Amino acid sequence: MHGGLRKERADVLPARLTLADARAIEGLPNVRSARAEASPRKTIQYGHRSIDAQVCATTTGECLLGGDKLAEGAAIAPADGERLAAVAVLGARARQRLFTDLLPALGEHVLIDGVPFEVKGVMEWQGPRESRIVDFADLAVRVPYQSALALLGEQETSIYVELEDPLFKWQARQDVYDLLTRRHGNAGFQIPPAFEAYRGFHAIEKLLSTVIATVGTVSFVLGGLGVTSVMLLAVTERRREIGIRMATGARRRDIAQQFLLEASAVTGAGGLLGTVLGVATGPALEAISLPVAFAPWFLAAALVCAIGTGLVAGLVPARRAAMLDPVQALAR
Repeated sequence: MHGGLRKERADVLPARLTLADARAIEGLPNVRSARAEASPRKTIQYGHRSIDAQVCATTTGECLLGGDKLAEGAAIAPADGERLAAVAVLGARARQRLFTDLLPALGEHVLIDGVPFEVKGVMEWQGPRESRIVDFADLAVRVPYQSALALLGEQETSIYVELEDPLFKWQARQDVYDLLTRRHGNAGFQIPPAFEAYRGFHAIEKLLSTVIATVGTVSFVLGGLGVTSVMLLAVTERRREIGIRMATGARRRDIAQQFLLEASAVTGAGGLLGTVLGVATGPALEAISLPVAFAPWFLAAALVCAIGTGLVAGLVPARRAAMLDPVQALAR
């Protein structure tokens, strides 16, 4: 979400988002974190060398520009902003252009719009050194958010929100909108269109979930009917076996339990095989750039559903086997 942007109506003044707004957003339901960030373009100078680069003013060291691995030194910490420290972490290309590969960077001071900042860290390269695509990110310089406001006079702030459960992102968006409207007394801020598009994505997710649930239900029903028909055929073919067992002392309950166990064993084996095949396809899907994740309860849920289906499907065959007359069964 961005503050201080173009107002939509002439009577709505731009709202200036602050670090306090980010901390208030963190208190909303389903919000894991909210960080304030400013990304102005500034002139960074060291000696006679200078570059024009994006400055990422951040509260946590994380930055929308990406990259979180340090090549040397330390990252921007929340304590740096609290004490208004004039420290900076250079992108790999920024370090190369300002210091070359021979001069040390840590502990040196660079000028950001004429204000000295001590270099406390250098980021790793985010891509090939000859790539222009990642050149923008590798030029970026990170500084503490509060220091940027106090020393560089930066005012325009963005707040980036991370949710606990993305499925309820539309409700979270509404909560954030209501909170900021109450705090600033108007809607002089802007939530990017990408956030609005999440509502459509959520509808697609619900549709896909419904389709998958329908297909799963049909599969369970057809699988259960298949197991029932196979077990009924087994009862017919094993009448003599059932008669002998009952004649030698087996109770009707024992016969019913036997067929229920057989039905659940068949479906349990099928469920286990299907689970193994499903897990085995994970690497193959990831190889074609389709991300796959398996929940910890996946295996247990699959086995419970499979065995439960076998128990339900085996009820009719088990009852029919238990109700057979041993004399008639032996006569056949």
